[in-house]
Amino acid sequence: MKTNYSGILFFMILTGFFLTSCQKELDGLINGGVITPVNQKPKVGTTWYYRYYVYFPNGNLYTKIVTHKAKSEETINGEKWLKIVDVATDTLAYLLNEKPGAVPIYQQ
Repeated sequence: MKTNYSGILFFMILTGFFLTSCQKELDGLINGGVITPVNQKPKVGTTWYYRYYVYFPNGNLYTKIVTHKAKSEETINGEKWLKIVDVATDTLAYLLNEKPGAVPIYQQ
């Protein structure tokens, strides 16, 4: 009994193509293999990492990583504000309020 391997191979390739092309639609943009969500509004629990570099005249480099986190949401004058704290010291860094077209930051 002779088997037609080309038909089986074609079926396997076709099946593989359909299985890999059926994926969940992404709600974001793909940039270098990283998915960036379209809706990036800060909310409670959002964390920001800042890396500070200090270059000294003698050529030395000092690097410090600062972590801020949205700890809570507070209402001030009827507006919702995010309380952003420094994670290392658990102290208030600033209050954040979203405005249409901009995200102003008010230092405290």
